[in-house]
Amino acid sequence: MAGDGPCWVTLCVQFPHAEATVEALRVAELDHDYSTLHALADRLALPIDGWVAPGERELIRGVDFDPLPGAFLKFLRAKAAARGVRLNGRATAGSVWVRPTLSPAQKQRREMFPERYPGWADRWTGHVESDGVPIRWVGGRDQNLSYGATPVKFMPQGHLSPPGRRDDTVTHCMAEAGLPGGADAVEGEPLRLQLVVPPW
Repeated sequence: MAGDGPCWVTLCVQFPHAEATVEALRVAELDHDYSTLHALADRLALPIDGWVAPGERELIRGVDFDPLPGAFLKFLRAKAAARGVRLNGRATAGSVWVRPTLSPAQKQRREMFPERYPGWADRWTGHVESDGVPIRWVGGRDQNLSYGATPVKFMPQGHLSPPGRRDDTVTHCMAEAGLPGGADAVEGEPLRLQLVVPPW
């Protein structure tokens, strides 16, 4: 809805809310009743307090937000910082993973000066994730980076044949390591392996 001149109001709303917005503006202008406009504003307000609440969550593009995930994560970090919360987050192709935490300095500041932060309550300290919920790595200093990791198995020395020689032992070890069996080792060159650790 847009217009120009002193008799027009420019208001950006999503298409499903256009009719309700027109009606709310009409009632506000003609009847001087602003309750419908306030109710519409409350319905359209972003649930930022819920997004920066304790716990790890995935916000999905198209359901929770519309812009690009990287831009939305930047916006959400600024909103969290205004509330004194550090937002550990990671943007993926179609979603954003967030895990808000409260730094000790911000907690101490808010506890020392409660008059500056009326209504503030510490909801982050001591928060424990519910059991059975898969935890994805979002980042942060206090997160256990080894959660759910598969331990690495090392083969004993001398278990492999010398370079250039291929026998059943080498084939067996390569199969256990998940390497393709068709790759022959070049004599005189070390076997280089790349270890890939998934973030979840």
